[in-house]
Amino acid sequence: MSEAKLAMNKKDPGRALCVAFGAIVVLSCLAGLFVAYRFFRGTGAAAAIFVLAMLALFVGAEFAERDRVLRKAGRDVRFVARFLCKDLAVLLALAFVLEFLTLVGSPASSALSPHAWKLKRVVIFWGISFIAFGGISYFFGDDRKRWGRRLSLFVWQLRALALPALVALAFAVVFGLAAAAFARISLPVAFLFFFALAFSVGAIVAYVRGSELSLEAAFLAVLLSSGLFMAAAIPGFHAGLDEQIHYRHSVELSYIVDSEHTLADRVYEMSSKGEGRIINLAPNDSMQWSADDIATYSGGLDANDSFDTVTVEPGYGPELLVINAFGYVPSACGLWLGRLLHLPFSAVIVLGRFFNLLFYGIICAIAIWVTPIKKRTLALVSLLPLSIFTASFYSYDPWLTSLMFLATAMVLRARSERAVLSTRFKVALLLVFLLGLAPKAVYFPLMGLVFLIPRECFRSTRDRVRFILCASAVVAFMAASFALPMLVTNGGSVTDTRGGSDVNASGQVAFILQDVPRYLGIFGNYVVTDYVEPVSLGSGLLWYGYYQGMSRLSIGLFAACAILVSMLFVVLTDYAGEEDRGVSIGARLWTLFCVVITVFLIVTALYVSFNPVGATGRIEGVQRRYLLPVMGCLLALVLSTRIRLPFSQRGMDAFALSVCTAFAFLCSWLLIAVNVLA
Repeated sequence: MSEAKLAMNKKDPGRALCVAFGAIVVLSCLAGLFVAYRFFRGTGAAAAIFVLAMLALFVGAEFAERDRVLRKAGRDVRFVARFLCKDLAVLLALAFVLEFLTLVGSPASSALSPHAWKLKRVVIFWGISFIAFGGISYFFGDDRKRWGRRLSLFVWQLRALALPALVALAFAVVFGLAAAAFARISLPVAFLFFFALAFSVGAIVAYVRGSELSLEAAFLAVLLSSGLFMAAAIPGFHAGLDEQIHYRHSVELSYIVDSEHTLADRVYEMSSKGEGRIINLAPNDSMQWSADDIATYSGGLDANDSFDTVTVEPGYGPELLVINAFGYVPSACGLWLGRLLHLPFSAVIVLGRFFNLLFYGIICAIAIWVTPIKKRTLALVSLLPLSIFTASFYSYDPWLTSLMFLATAMVLRARSERAVLSTRFKVALLLVFLLGLAPKAVYFPLMGLVFLIPRECFRSTRDRVRFILCASAVVAFMAASFALPMLVTNGGSVTDTRGGSDVNASGQVAFILQDVPRYLGIFGNYVVTDYVEPVSLGSGLLWYGYYQGMSRLSIGLFAACAILVSMLFVVLTDYAGEEDRGVSIGARLWTLFCVVITVFLIVTALYVSFNPVGATGRIEGVQRRYLLPVMGCLLALVLSTRIRLPFSQRGMDAFALSVCTAFAFLCSWLLIAVNVLA
């Protein structure tokens, strides 16, 4: 045996110290978690201990991957101990800095007051820093320079957007003034709309002309420009569905503990009460918001965002200790930054929305970059008008949708390359699924996609079995988090009072279990004749929440059919050539099975919580935006073909981007600019 192998077989005191340290942290966290839930009933310390428990998953791997530590550890165990303490101290200092900045942005607390500092928040910031540091080091630590170069190249290619931005600026000035004068649309809104439109078109032209601009960069430019208009059109108006609920949870998460709410927050949270229609919300009791209305409403919100109107809600928000809080992280970061910069309340609202849009765009762009095939399909689904609209407001749906697209892209990469997967890739895939499913565990059947990874992607049968067992554990955890609350309470804990006074979730569960064939008939009839009926589906993809949809306009039927035909054309002709090995019949059927089971669970969950017992016909509460997370795998795998048209790949990519851009801005103009802001 060689000296190198002998050295590998020797006990490594540095690695042993890391493992021991991680074990101590895990045991301490488990013990503390038990004590917290036993004596404090899940509040306060429990959240901090839970974060530390998550940290323990990364500690051992993070330090084990650092070669210089391991080389030195073979001679000096104390070096590793000092190194660990140094990192702990640096991250603790970072936690105190984050607490200081939080208090700087707080409307009711002062960073100079010792009583304002929250030890619980510092501990959680410390845990978050550990998780981020450990995760980055584990996944990127060995090759930081290469990843840095990739990021630099991506940023460098964005210089191709400089000319489109200048042209868009001039275009926006001319047409924005004309729209404000003749259509009586607010000048800032008109300027933003025409700038976003011109910049999107310019980005597509720059891409198709063969510049260094990649598809993911062009995609990101189109998405952010079109989404920003939606997010900023009326800052104080809830256009996104249930946005007031998601906004409140985002505020609570941005403070972590002892959240502060001004009068502006409370007004904003209540602004979509009632029937949730625009006609009930406009200041002048009409469908239109004039420039003066917007200025008056936004100015009133800004004026009410003051110290003397603050109320503090002690402890953690009710949604902070549940797993779906992950979906509020991007918008919470935007709110936190907006308060730190002391922006007006209306601008803080837009910044929170934009961070949600930015996270969605970055993850989808990474998905497009990761997959070697079906890039055009993923770009198309990510840029559907409904996708952009959902990502432009407060919601955890963009978190779920984008991470499901990324998971699909990683599966496509494994199937295309047929190379042995590294441990990091497998861990990353399971982590993407786990984080993506956190806000809505009902989508857990989509994890069945991991079974599409070929056998040759694993080192051995034992390696494949271990991976499947880990994936099954994640599925079991998500399935339990979805099903147990319903089964333990016989459906009682999921009753949604917005469904009406005659909704009885426990009675609905009993009805389904007593007559399963009848419910399957109700489900099948609704899905086939309503939910995925082509015209209804096309109209749903053009739905803008409380701004309503294209179906009520004269071109609604044409638009619904046009977007479906365009989608099918792009998806069916998305063939990359040699690297696209195609999809077997078995893989198509398995993917379709996972999608159908997911849709069944979604519809059933809403049927139980939102509909009277035994209701037939239309199932209330089910929305077509719930189909977005499954559309990536459905279109990329089930509808995969080998049809290749005699056109350049860039030309076909540009067509897909152009179709989405045209529909998105058509909806924005007809549903927002003309109908609401004129």
